[in-house]
Amino acid sequence: MGAVMHSAFLRFSLAACLALGFAACATGGTPDPGMRQEDAGDATDLGEPPPEDAATGDCVPACPTGQLCRLGTCIEPLADADGDGVPTSEDCDDASSSIGRSASRPCTSACGVGSETCTDGVWGACSAPATCECTDGDPPRDVPCGFCGTQQQLCVGGRWMNAGGCSASGECAAGTVESGGACGRCGTRMRSCDSTCAWGAETCASEGECVAGTVETDTEACGCGTRTRTRTCSSTCGWGPWSAFGACSGAGECVPGATRPSLCDPCSQEVCTSACTWSGTCALRSGNACNYEAGTNFRSCTGGSCTTTRCWQFCASSCQYYSCQNRP
Repeated sequence: MGAVMHSAFLRFSLAACLALGFAACATGGTPDPGMRQEDAGDATDLGEPPPEDAATGDCVPACPTGQLCRLGTCIEPLADADGDGVPTSEDCDDASSSIGRSASRPCTSACGVGSETCTDGVWGACSAPATCECTDGDPPRDVPCGFCGTQQQLCVGGRWMNAGGCSASGECAAGTVESGGACGRCGTRMRSCDSTCAWGAETCASEGECVAGTVETDTEACGCGTRTRTRTCSSTCGWGPWSAFGACSGAGECVPGATRPSLCDPCSQEVCTSACTWSGTCALRSGNACNYEAGTNFRSCTGGSCTTTRCWQFCASSCQYYSCQNRP
């Protein structure tokens, strides 16, 4: 008798759904583990929600020192399996570079479909309705669905059933990151879906330090001139090494402070001026006292071996004066 009544109730429920045009009736069955997000009004397959025991974060056996337990799995906290720049410990899906520190995905209960969100790698509770039973005559209720949308449910035969489809859905799953073509300095066009399930402004992410093919010049002084070196931005938008400095250009006749003998006495030299030109005059070399002038250079003096008022001293070839002596 009980079996006959149960069969009759199921026929009544199915007939009610068809008569009201319901999109689906939550009958309390186990969710299909192969369900994709597009089946629930989403466009991205984020997979099945983690099993209940894994969601507690318990790892058996316990994780080694330095590792963290995430969804029942031991992980290296600073690892980054998908290379998106978000460490495993904070990544909502470290197997997908399009998902970082925030994400959302569909989830189901025995009473309907909902969603769950992730922040900094931690998934929150499922928003699917937790109660299936109702009292005939209860007012309709709205439950979350799709991309931040709502699903109306009506009480039919003591159970909540979906009426129509998911309404007011957004354009994307919150937390989803979408990448496009190249931009800027070897960057990638990126946009993220915000908490209202709407795409944010597009940005250029992961840009390099320069525009590929750009040549940069560095100049330094050399005397009164300059010399340069260059480096080139690579195809991956990173600077290559500097070249060696080239020859000095625009330096004038000489480097300031340089010397040359020119037509000067052996004891003297010509010095380059600060304007990088030769002075045109002779100056004693450092440490010299006089010009030799082939032994003809002398001056009056006193002291030494001189005993008269007529004394002189000659400049020696060593560019130093002899001691003072009497004139013949």
